[in-house]
Amino acid sequence: MPDQNQIVTEGMDFLRSQLIAVVSWVNATGRPSSATVFYWMHDHNPKDMDLYFVTRRSSRKYEDLLRNKDVAVVIGTEFAPQSMQIQGQAEMVSAADAVDDLKALMARLGTRPSHQRIYAGAFFPKNPFSLIDSEAGFAIFRVKPSWIRYMGFDKDRNELFYQDLMA
Repeated sequence: MPDQNQIVTEGMDFLRSQLIAVVSWVNATGRPSSATVFYWMHDHNPKDMDLYFVTRRSSRKYEDLLRNKDVAVVIGTEFAPQSMQIQGQAEMVSAADAVDDLKALMARLGTRPSHQRIYAGAFFPKNPFSLIDSEAGFAIFRVKPSWIRYMGFDKDRNELFYQDLMA
């Protein structure tokens, strides 16, 4: 199995390579809820990483996260046996708090035609990133992780491994 530093580097590289996460929370009736979101991150290392996502202020997710900030986030891929599980607190932040990292996400979205179509109107009537903090009703949430676990694949041993990057 790779050493701890290699695993942290591999895990953070994996997070940077992905765009879509599943965010889970407890809704107002106490039941679990989940949604897929585009995410971006500020990622010096796992211990001070921030993960951001956008949601509509009219969504149940928005209302639920204002009431209960506890979330779980999973990022996976269909191409390799890799995933990242994150638990933490989600807090609404202003666009100014996340704008540099948001610009990096928008640049990445611009390089992928399928994602360009999504934010050009195929699924949203308007690009939510240009309307954050406006009357259009989009908000940014920042997840502050309290626990992170990476699942990777050791090619030499031909087996999965699990490593807590933050406990």
